[in-house]
Amino acid sequence: MREHRLYSTIYIAGTAVAVLMAMLVAFYLHLHRGHIYPEHERGRTLYMDQISLEWGDEENRSMSMGSLSLSFIQDYLLPLEGVERVSTEALLWGAEVSSPETPKPRPMSVRHVDQEHWRIFDYEFISGEPFSEADVSAARRVAVVSRRVADYLFAGEEAMGRDFFLDDKAYRIVGIVRDVPYVLPNSFGHIWVPHTCSMKEEPREGAPTVLGGYQAKLLMKGGYTPEQIRTALSHRLEDYTKATGQQVRLDGAPYTTLDKMLAGGGDTSRTLAILIAVVALFLIVPALNLSGLNSTILEGRLAEIGVRKAFGATRLDLMMQFIVENFLLSFIGASIGFVLALFVASSLELIYIYDAVPGVDLADLGDLASGLSPSLLLDGWTMLYLIVGAFIINLISSLLPVLQFSRQGIVSSLLDHHANQK
Repeated sequence: MREHRLYSTIYIAGTAVAVLMAMLVAFYLHLHRGHIYPEHERGRTLYMDQISLEWGDEENRSMSMGSLSLSFIQDYLLPLEGVERVSTEALLWGAEVSSPETPKPRPMSVRHVDQEHWRIFDYEFISGEPFSEADVSAARRVAVVSRRVADYLFAGEEAMGRDFFLDDKAYRIVGIVRDVPYVLPNSFGHIWVPHTCSMKEEPREGAPTVLGGYQAKLLMKGGYTPEQIRTALSHRLEDYTKATGQQVRLDGAPYTTLDKMLAGGGDTSRTLAILIAVVALFLIVPALNLSGLNSTILEGRLAEIGVRKAFGATRLDLMMQFIVENFLLSFIGASIGFVLALFVASSLELIYIYDAVPGVDLADLGDLASGLSPSLLLDGWTMLYLIVGAFIINLISSLLPVLQFSRQGIVSSLLDHHANQK
């Protein structure tokens, strides 16, 4: 490294840029696929927020699209084989919130959920506990709030058991949870209340009984796949079609977080393959360029190669020596690229938000929510991505030139070195 400072600088910079670009894509996948607080069961969690209906003959075909009804959730999702839990959420997200200490109303994200919401997502309760099934059934005006909201409403004083106002209606705080980053729209919220407090579904004569104002979250049992759940749901809906003449189209639902982020119910596997290919290109193309730089360096070491071969070194010995020597440079460059990727991702967090923040504009969040921080992106998997990225760049950039020059005989290596010195 000391003998070839310019070479080392170029090599480290090239590796850093390659890893920076690759890690930005890897972070994007991790944010929507990794197990991040409070979404620790992402591999088993499915979401369903709308369906479409078709009816009529071929000449007079009609279609309607909308959210789910309570009866649809209860009759078709709850009994599904392979589903462990189902949570119901009313699609009412925003509200004006105030308290005696902060009388000026402020818009906040309010989630209208049931008791199962707290069993699907693993929120960390700082104090109190979630509201119960009895609270939901009785439509009690109780609420769970985030830590920042509790501090805001009561100026940092004890908030448990105190009342605040949500759209001018008094609610009592029964639990305070650790803040959820707003880049996780499935679980983010400022306040959570029983959905029965604000919305009651009344059947409308002549209206489809499967459409309403709700969405559902499903927790699969271990050993089941999303495709199995979709197939089972399609089979159950055949009875609805026979009874009503209306065909329910699922359009890829229920889907995982990754499904929605990549394709919105489309071909997830194809989109994922494209992203993986992009990451591979970010690593392989710079590595090929760096291999040319390594070839230049090895030309100056032909005499060393010849002498080592004269003393019995094999091609494998030469390859391992050069790969190990270069790995330090690769790892330094990869580490710099990783740190830069964390900084860029945190600074440009909007590119990582794949869905709207429920019930509030980003401009209104202010100090009431945390965003995308480096700690959110750091885990064992992202560190593994770093090591693998450094290894791929090192292997490709080192292996190709050393294979080329190690083929030369002892005399040829020494003569070529002598010719290069002239």
